[in-house]
Amino acid sequence: MYQIKRNHIVEDLEIEDNGKVLTLNVDLTVDTVLQAYNKAQYKIAQASQDAKKAANDKDMEQAEAAMGNAIFGLFEVIFGEAQTEKIIDFYDNKPLEMLGDIAPFISDVVAPKIQEAQQRIQDRYKQVSKRG
Repeated sequence: MYQIKRNHIVEDLEIEDNGKVLTLNVDLTVDTVLQAYNKAQYKIAQASQDAKKAANDKDMEQAEAAMGNAIFGLFEVIFGEAQTEKIIDFYDNKPLEMLGDIAPFISDVVAPKIQEAQQRIQDRYKQVSKRG
C-alpha cells in the first residue's frame, strides 16, 4: 500500500509573565500554510530593510508599523486569528517583544517543518519533471 502522511504540527506553547499564563494550541498542516508563511516572512524581511533605509522619523514610523503588521500576519498564519488576538493582548500590543519571545518557538518548531515541506515539494517537482 502506498501511504501519504501529511506534515502536521500539533504543539502547545505556554507563555508566562509574572504568574500570568497564556497557553496556545498550535494545530496546522504545514503544506496548507506554506505559501502564507513564506509571504509573511517576506513581509517581515521587507519591513526590516525599510527600517534600515529610513531617512527620517516619518519613514521609521512607517517601517515600524509595517513590521508590526507583518509580525501580526506571521502570527495569524501560525496561531490563527483568535489566538493572535490573545497574544497581542498578553503583550500589550508590542509586536517586537512578541516576536522576540516567540521567535525561538517559530525557529525551532515551525520553521524546520516548513523547510521540510518546501524540500519535499521541490523533490516532487523534480520527480515529475524527470518522468514528463
